Amino acid sequence: MANGFLKIISKLFLPSRQTERQRVGRCGENAAAKLMRKQGLKILDRNWRCGKLEIDIIAYDKAFDQLIFIEVKTRDEASLAGGYYAAKSHKKSGNIKRAALSYMRRLNRKPASWRYDIVEVIVFKGGKAPKISHFENVGF
Repeated sequence: MANGFLKIISKLFLPSRQTERQRVGRCGENAAAKLMRKQGLKILDRNWRCGKLEIDIIAYDKAFDQLIFIEVKTRDEASLAGGYYAAKSHKKSGNIKRAALSYMRRLNRKPASWRYDIVEVIVFKGGKAPKISHFENVGF
């Protein structure tokens, strides 16, 4: 009981322990979620966890009865690598697939199809709007 109380108090009165990298990542995920909504998708979950595995965004496309599992990669403008090929590794794809299958096992009604997308968000200094690239159906 006391431990739970301390967690609440620390969240209210102590400074955030988020690193700059975590704040930038959260900003990128917010921008990606906004883009998905603009494209007509419904956001079902964010930062969904299955053990150590995580899916950044899970969205639903009603028009195609399709679940979309989205990995968001937020990069600084000075980053050397870009595009989904820089974000997609064999290990990461396998982890997303395992987490996606676990998510779908919990559903009462299965969608007609599902896919894996990557959204890359490039952030710029000086408050310039981020550049967002959406790579659809990149495969597992």
